[in-house]
Amino acid sequence: MKILLVNLPFYRLLGSHYNSINLGLGYTASSLNASGHDCWIYNADFMSGEYATLHKILSSNSDYKEYFKDRDHPIWQEVVDNILKFNPDVVGYSAYTANLKAIEIISEKIKKKNKEIWQIVGGPHARLDADIGTKLPHIDMNHRYEGEYLASTSGGVIDINDFPFPEKNKLWNIPEAQKKDIDYSYVITSRGCPYNCNFCASPSVWGRKVRFRSVENVIREVRETKEKYGVNCFYILDDTFTLKGARVRELLQQISSLDITWKCNTRLDCLDDDICALMKKSGCVDARVGVESGSDRMLKYTNKNETKQQMMDGITLLKKHDIPITCYFMAGFPTETDKDLLETIEFAKKIEADYYSLSVFAPYYGSRFYNNLINSGVEFDKDSWEFFYHQSPKPLVNNMLSPKVMNQYFALSDLGRRKK
Repeated sequence: MKILLVNLPFYRLLGSHYNSINLGLGYTASSLNASGHDCWIYNADFMSGEYATLHKILSSNSDYKEYFKDRDHPIWQEVVDNILKFNPDVVGYSAYTANLKAIEIISEKIKKKNKEIWQIVGGPHARLDADIGTKLPHIDMNHRYEGEYLASTSGGVIDINDFPFPEKNKLWNIPEAQKKDIDYSYVITSRGCPYNCNFCASPSVWGRKVRFRSVENVIREVRETKEKYGVNCFYILDDTFTLKGARVRELLQQISSLDITWKCNTRLDCLDDDICALMKKSGCVDARVGVESGSDRMLKYTNKNETKQQMMDGITLLKKHDIPITCYFMAGFPTETDKDLLETIEFAKKIEADYYSLSVFAPYYGSRFYNNLINSGVEFDKDSWEFFYHQSPKPLVNNMLSPKVMNQYFALSDLGRRKK
């Protein structure tokens, strides 16, 4: 079959864009192609040019909602035209909560233009929401498993080392002159997270189980991507890259021979001196770590399972080895007060990170916080596409935080020791 997998516009609606390979769609496409189909990826969020700053994204929050009020807006027609130009038998959409409205608009327009096109939805929200069909009435199928299962005939558990590497060639509607702007750097070496943070939907998606790719398998992909696409700096997207100490040591020793730089996501309590030394030696240029809060009360409330002292110990190790640090923070948790957020601000300043990534809490579908809010009878006054956006300029479920303290929180983005 002729299949088009689609990543719909989201960051483009905020005055920015997303030029990276979507790994979920990439793995699905490569598995379908290996099974004899003709599968391409259409990234409708792609655009040449500079990325928007956090300040611009925050200020565009209210503007982007206007796109959904006009179902005939040119951006929706552009996407529909490009899908129809491909002439697919099947269209698959990657669904996360914030883009459900976009899927609803596009799938309706496609169905009106060509009823023969089979439309499928997959991705994190589709996996968690058995009732997604009522929200997306023009979708023909909700695929609630990993994309590779679409191409599998075994019917059993799939070893992730058997997956073909993500599709990077069959990219629809990107002119040759703009292919230089595609970000091929994303790689994932494991799937899942064993932790159980209340604000995260990962425990529901993965069941707190972690599956690891072999070191040899990862190195082959990195080497191939470097040789074919000229990538010299990779972004390792694992939830916690340094989770398994012995494995990551072996992997870092292998990476050291590749003459690349790289960045990763991890936890500060999953570091030691030896790992940090290997990270530096093998080319780590950015360790991205979730701090979330500087309030002991909030850390306990969110079930972060990590203390401020453990975090500072990890920060100290990274600084000892001169590894740049990006710290993720979040404001607007339920019950959070100005006092809690001021403690976060002071802790953030004490850390002296290189970069600060600031979010506002959004109750992600499938997270414990979301379920608690639903079970407590909270009535959401926003549609899902508006509500589940973690860079809203104001708290979504908290009316206790003052604008003054929120502005102090956002000002942290100007304090990084090194600017991107």
